[in-house]
Amino acid sequence: MNNLTHTNNTQNLSFWARPLSASFTSSLSASLLACLLAVGISACGGGGGNEAISVNPPATTPEVPPATLITAGAYVGTLAGKLDKLPKDFVTILLPTEPASGGVTKFYALHYDDANPDIYSGTGQITGKATASLAQVNYQRYFAPLIRSGTGTLNSISSGKMNASLNFPLINSENALEIKDLELKFPTSYIYNTAATLSSVQGNWLGVLSYSNGSNDAYSISISSTGTLSSYMSFWGDCQLSKGEIKPNFDGTNLYKVSVSIPAANACTQNNLGNKDLTGSAFITTSPIAGKTQRLYLVGVTSDGRGISFKADR
Repeated sequence: MNNLTHTNNTQNLSFWARPLSASFTSSLSASLLACLLAVGISACGGGGGNEAISVNPPATTPEVPPATLITAGAYVGTLAGKLDKLPKDFVTILLPTEPASGGVTKFYALHYDDANPDIYSGTGQITGKATASLAQVNYQRYFAPLIRSGTGTLNSISSGKMNASLNFPLINSENALEIKDLELKFPTSYIYNTAATLSSVQGNWLGVLSYSNGSNDAYSISISSTGTLSSYMSFWGDCQLSKGEIKPNFDGTNLYKVSVSIPAANACTQNNLGNKDLTGSAFITTSPIAGKTQRLYLVGVTSDGRGISFKADR
């Protein structure tokens, strides 16, 4: 048995040791070439079957970037004037409120159709959303006693940029007003997430105080190191600011929270500002006026949207 096994092994070794014939080599080469050419289409050799082999990577679902969200802060844009149709500054503030208020953001806007702006105000779930709806926006047109009510929508475009649309229906003798897709963005030198400080705003400011039926073009406001806001001057006959306070907003945004009262007085009360509490916001940006470095925008409104605004450079 061992000899037989040995003999068979010897014969096998001898078989592979013999030189290959030319015809066999040619046939083998042709078979290998055909197999190599077909490797992208079908498997070679036994047991491979006819299954196709893909040469492309498997398809993947493209990653969709997250939507940009609306950020708290100050925004600026331009809106055509109602009469001359020239571009006029439109300044907007989105002021977050404390968590106890349910994440509500206060919306303020000033349209400087002339030196004295129209005032818009409202509240809603705004910041942290790609699109936000304002169920009620109050509109105080300069030199018009009527406060109008409308709706609004804010849409994020990109970081630090959004569109605003506001609609106010026809009422009495007032025409319908529509502001559509007004582009607003952070002011050039404004850094929204650098916290506002009292040291930046304290001191004296001389500027334009505007209210619904007039203005004072040289109105003085003083802000103490602790945030007390006051003025020795009166406006609109006998209106005066009282119990004023300005302080950095709680969330570290580059905005100030403002509150002030206007005591009861004859003319002031008759004009619906006396005996009222106003809340609002303010921010500082770079002044565009030569020789000045800071510009302060400040706005405060009553619960029904009647308000005052102040703009000053120093």
